[in-house]
Amino acid sequence: MRVTATVLTFFLGMVSFVTSPNETGWRGIRPLHATRAEVEKLIGPPMEPNGITYDLKDERVNITYSKLPCAKGWPFGYNVPPNTVISILTYPKTKVTLSDLHLDLKKYKRTDRPENQRAVYYNDEEGITFQTESDQRILSIQYLPVSGDNYLLCPEAAAREASIQKGETASLTPVLYYNDVPQHEQRVRLDFFTDKLKKYPLQSLIYIIGYADAGECAGEAGKRADWAKHYLVDKHGIADNRIKTINGGLRDDVWVELFIVEPGGPIPLPSPNIYPKSERSGTNCAGIH
Repeated sequence: MRVTATVLTFFLGMVSFVTSPNETGWRGIRPLHATRAEVEKLIGPPMEPNGITYDLKDERVNITYSKLPCAKGWPFGYNVPPNTVISILTYPKTKVTLSDLHLDLKKYKRTDRPENQRAVYYNDEEGITFQTESDQRILSIQYLPVSGDNYLLCPEAAAREASIQKGETASLTPVLYYNDVPQHEQRVRLDFFTDKLKKYPLQSLIYIIGYADAGECAGEAGKRADWAKHYLVDKHGIADNRIKTINGGLRDDVWVELFIVEPGGPIPLPSPNIYPKSERSGTNCAGIH
């Protein structure tokens, strides 16, 4: 997460707080190594009590703090105390461009977003990301944990990151997904999925990720994925060994995602967005009918 001396020198004129060139992070605040108390001692309280947004003279800042402990079924997060800084997102109030910063862009990877004519430059080793408009004006600067701090990842998060780095898994876009719809609608969508499957090589694998919502018990996510699999096998004669099911955990907006992965491709990663301890305990759980 080191910001180069050139970048820091430029920001001396952009912000009122003076940062020395050998400091790291944002104004010396390093994700995973600083606390809310240290932030607010430095820049004052947020706009709302216990909030995450700070309105400063030259920039508006959103700071994410840790609040959830590591938990099974939650492939995110760091093993740090509550109220530890996780990320810092800044929005400059004055016009700043990449050329103003004289960055060595060879050290950054670039991702283009043609839908809004924006680009993202990021350096994982230094934990810094710039989002720019087409004229290279900087819209935001984000400070994230540096790759050297991966030892602080929660166990499941670390395993997920390792599998991504090896190319074994990836965040993929589903070919089809559906929410809480009646069973006859699920059948219609699975029939449509089967038509799309015909366009892929015969050796392609199907991955089905099922999710449950916060009001359900453990296992409901897996049951949804299994129901879809059995329908594809029984109704459409797809070989059982071509279909892999994944329990995706808890989400508030998706029931089932279906992916088609060509031979040698990565396994799709689930994207739960509800912390596992929100899951209802007990045995009075509705089944899949």
